[in-house]
Amino acid sequence: LTVPRVDDLEEYHGIVKALGDVGVDAKETKEIEAAIAGILALGNLEFGDEENDAHAYVSDPDTCALAAELLGSTPALMENALLKATLKVSKDEAYTIELDPTKAAQGRDAFCKAVYQRVFDHLVKRVNRSLGEELQALPGGASDMRFIGLLDVFGFEIFEVNSFEQLCINFANEKLQNFFLRSVFK
Repeated sequence: LTVPRVDDLEEYHGIVKALGDVGVDAKETKEIEAAIAGILALGNLEFGDEENDAHAYVSDPDTCALAAELLGSTPALMENALLKATLKVSKDEAYTIELDPTKAAQGRDAFCKAVYQRVFDHLVKRVNRSLGEELQALPGGASDMRFIGLLDVFGFEIFEVNSFEQLCINFANEKLQNFFLRSVFK
């Protein structure tokens, strides 16, 4: 896929520089990249069931192994986590059940979303910490305060805390609004 006027390598270097600007070192950058690559690999993972017996299996063990390695796990643990669910029925009693392909895919997607959310929250904390450190170093104090502002397009949902998913929605809305304004006024 080629996007006109977009240089992937330039974009990548811009992201790495931005991470460095907020104090993320090279080792942590690689960990973030590995987590995202692992999630992308999991997104390519498909599940099948032999002779419709309703128990899912991983269709491509190599993709599962790659995702496990990138996410710091083992293929066996990753497969087990994706194909089985543990139901705790009481304090001392739990059952492990095998998932069908649909439930396995839903679990995979929920897992991916949770990891993305944690990476996003971590980066927000890093940005906030970086801004706090910069504020302490400024001679003028709060009057010279720097900030990052995100315009939240008016909508019907009100959240106490915006999630990664909401940021993506807002970002897409901003891009659409920008395209509209340029098209109308150009």
